[in-house]
Amino acid sequence: MSVGLALAAALVLQAFDLEGFLFVIGVAVAVWLGGRGPGLLAVVLSILVLHFVFIAPLDTGSILPTSAYFVVFSVLAVLITLLSEARHRAERSLLKARDVLEVAVQERTAELRRTNSELRNAAAERKLAEDGLRRTEAALAHVTRVTTLGEVTASLAHEVKQPLAAIANNANASLGLLASAHYDRDEVRNALADIVSDAERANAIIERVRGLARRSSPAKAPLQLVDVVADVVALAASESAARQVRIRTEIPTDLPRVTGHRVQLQQVLLNLVVNGMDAMGDVDAPRRVLEIRARRDMHHGAPAATVSVQDHGVGLRDEQAARLFEAFYTTKPHGMGMGLAISRSIIDAHGGSLWAENNGSGTTFSFTLPGASAVPGRD
Repeated sequence: MSVGLALAAALVLQAFDLEGFLFVIGVAVAVWLGGRGPGLLAVVLSILVLHFVFIAPLDTGSILPTSAYFVVFSVLAVLITLLSEARHRAERSLLKARDVLEVAVQERTAELRRTNSELRNAAAERKLAEDGLRRTEAALAHVTRVTTLGEVTASLAHEVKQPLAAIANNANASLGLLASAHYDRDEVRNALADIVSDAERANAIIERVRGLARRSSPAKAPLQLVDVVADVVALAASESAARQVRIRTEIPTDLPRVTGHRVQLQQVLLNLVVNGMDAMGDVDAPRRVLEIRARRDMHHGAPAATVSVQDHGVGLRDEQAARLFEAFYTTKPHGMGMGLAISRSIIDAHGGSLWAENNGSGTTFSFTLPGASAVPGRD
């Protein structure tokens, strides 16, 4: 068909002597549409048509120009055939590769969508699990605080009873003075001042106990560790006196402020203090000294504060030290095994670290908290 169209065009444009050019175009079209076989067939047909239609009628008897013409035409036509076929094959390969690539992209896109959907579902499930874990940890922390308070309940009752008894004594003394015809106003004023002081003392004790027993979790805020230590020492004062344990504190006033939950940090320190007193239950009374120290420190290259609670008790065996912070592991006969595990989780949540080590004559528990400036925006 392409050779026939080239012949028709050549006959119409015979005056312009374009036969060779038109048949070359015909060969190229045949190659492009049909490939190498139809292209070579078009070359043969073009030579025959050129010879019998255009050249033979004009031949003067010399075959050299005619032979040279056909050689040149044949070589040119074959080259065009090969080049066109190669280009056409390359384009078909590119189209096929494009189709394969599109299919691969579609499959990969579908796979990525499935993966993204699975990741979103996994993230949602993980968030639900983390929320449940946080609620469980908060509940366990509350139980641990209440349990720790239960261990010092008798001492707390005794500590509250003292200011209440002092209030009653001062009130009775004031009533006795006022009933007298001649009373010293200064004595009455001093007695009333003592009543106010003892009432504030009792109120402070009750507020500390209520804070530790409260289930709600207050927001983190900048605070001084010296105040946390003072609160815990006051809470444990009567218990330490009952156990004949002396509590020594060495807290510098220039400690960096930390950002944290005051009640949670009180819980951690109170738990360490009670554990230290328990560890010294079987040692001689003169050796029952619990030391609470603090120092400036560095944590991940930023200012921090480290608090240590050192006892002079039985110390730790290697197998105990390895499992000390595991949940439900305890060295006490009636312990829950949650105090130290929850204490470590609290310190971890504050961006710090908690550890224990033998000190040669007992055990030292220490925790480090980053300074307030090192945890901007933490909540």
